[in-house]
Amino acid sequence: MVVTHDAYGGLTGHPDHRQTHRLTVLAVQASGWADLYPEAGPPWRPCALYLATHPDSAARELGGRLMRDDRTMYSVPDDRIDAAVDVRPWLAQKIGAVLAHRSEVERAPCRAGSPAWHRPSGNGCWRRSGTSATTSDPGQRAGKRN
Repeated sequence: MVVTHDAYGGLTGHPDHRQTHRLTVLAVQASGWADLYPEAGPPWRPCALYLATHPDSAARELGGRLMRDDRTMYSVPDDRIDAAVDVRPWLAQKIGAVLAHRSEVERAPCRAGSPAWHRPSGNGCWRRSGTSATTSDPGQRAGKRN
């Protein structure tokens, strides 16, 4: 199984997360190409590709408490969430990891220090994608919120 960001770059549309999505989807595709790196052994395919995302209901509920006023939130319809996991047992490590990236916190599009930030981080939500490439064109963002 492979897990990466969704094509939107998460709730904030982070450009590094969008690029991570693109490269991961390409790697999943290429893993099945026998002629690409024959010296690496036989081709294989992961059993699943999951895209970390945010449901519309969570984005609506938190709205301005989480995001800065001048930013767009990216989310997907709730019925497109295929898996949700309660990550509260690891929430302290998750928050610590994010806050350890000073440059990310300083230029963050969301208010990482606010109590509202902790609530959506308690659940991990993913969409299951086929192991073939899905669109990674941000122009096709069905869940774009203004």
